[in-house]
Amino acid sequence: MIKKRLFTRICNILIGISLFTIPLMKTTAQTAKYTGLEPGTFMQRWLLLGPIPVFKEESEDRDFNANKAAFEQEPLPAQEYTLIKTGRSVEISGKTYVWEYLNSDDNIVDFDKQYKGADFATAYACADITLANPEKVLLGIGSDDGIKIWLNG
Repeated sequence: MIKKRLFTRICNILIGISLFTIPLMKTTAQTAKYTGLEPGTFMQRWLLLGPIPVFKEESEDRDFNANKAAFEQEPLPAQEYTLIKTGRSVEISGKTYVWEYLNSDDNIVDFDKQYKGADFATAYACADITLANPEKVLLGIGSDDGIKIWLNG
């Protein structure tokens, strides 16, 4: 049994990611766990965390280099990757954030809508995928801002 954890981190202006991918058969309510694949469908169940401000002060310089440096930082502590579940609290820079379940009504995870247009922020989307055997899959992700993907943490 192969288990994969898919993480997506979106930075700066959160417009959303469109996920056309790994269509998954079985899912568990209130979790973002998928078992089995069916081509041609979208992943609609995710655990979300955010928005986490990129800059501490409103007055901080937000030019290209400042944004690039912020994108290279990782606000979510590495030990949290294996502990993610709906309702779990995480403290980042002195503020508490909670992993929330999202079952998208359409084929997009719209961070702009989810976080009311938060600018200069980071958000995470997490899903667990379990496959019986290794296989090649296509994951399509889009964003008009920075994006990072982690496979298996």
